Amino acid sequence: MSSQAQNKKINLDVITQGNSSSRDSLIPDSDILVDFAEAIVGGSPEEIKTSRDVLSAHMGDQAMIEAAGVASNFQRMVRIADATGIPLGGFEAASREIRSELVLDDFLLQKQN
Repeated sequence: MSSQAQNKKINLDVITQGNSSSRDSLIPDSDILVDFAEAIVGGSPEEIKTSRDVLSAHMGDQAMIEAAGVASNFQRMVRIADATGIPLGGFEAASREIRSELVLDDFLLQKQN
């Protein structure tokens, strides 16, 4: 949604198709950000440190801090929502297009079965 607010084009096929490189996303430094996110989610402490250092070197300390904050918040919110079954509420209409592109509604149906 923030790409729409900033009127910037991104390619969500990188996420939904899984057969493109992160550079195809049209997001600057996406390969560095993806490496950092993957290290945070499933990497060893050494992998996290390495990816954090690379991100800081290429994008600056402030960008690394912001990326860590986004990743941390996302992990927290996903865990809370998953544990409590929080519905989309009034955000459903505004998120319809992005949910469709990411095939998120199919995930919900699979989870309920």
